[in-house]
Amino acid sequence: MNCNQAYDYMMKYLDGELNSSEHAKLIYHINKCSKCCAEFQEYNSIIKVLEENNEIEPPDDFEMAVMSKIELTEAGSKLIRKKRLLTLCFLSAIFILMGLTICSVFLRDYILEIMKYAGIPAGIAYKVYGMLCSFAYKVKISVRLIYCFNSIFSDIYFIFVGLLVIAAISKIYKTKEIENKSNKSAHILTNE
Repeated sequence: MNCNQAYDYMMKYLDGELNSSEHAKLIYHINKCSKCCAEFQEYNSIIKVLEENNEIEPPDDFEMAVMSKIELTEAGSKLIRKKRLLTLCFLSAIFILMGLTICSVFLRDYILEIMKYAGIPAGIAYKVYGMLCSFAYKVKISVRLIYCFNSIFSDIYFIFVGLLVIAAISKIYKTKEIENKSNKSAHILTNE
């Protein structure tokens, strides 16, 4: 037997496919050839190390911990998607309201002319025009109310600041007055 055949037999031996006559030939060759003997011992030591039960066992709750983290991640991504959708809806509503406001305040006459030109029945066109006029009126009233409240609140702001200053000064004055009284009483007690 040569070393190449011995190598093939070693592989069969390691796979557990070597019959008894081939096993005897392999042992005979290994005893005579030091190179094959060293190689066979190396393969055997590798197999022994691999066959040892050195598996690292995960903790008992490992699967539950991983699944809970996956669920938390999925819940977090769902929450982020919901927030984005809510933000998108909110911004869309703001843009639609702004567009309606601009159309009703500045472009309502043009919209009426476009609807007449497009062949929309006059009843529908004038109904839309009336709705835009009504909305424009409400916008103008809201702007006037905001302006009125702004001037009222600015006056209230100055009054509020003045009251805070007065309260702070009186607090400081009372503190000094209390200190003076306590010093006088301490002075009276020491004289007695």
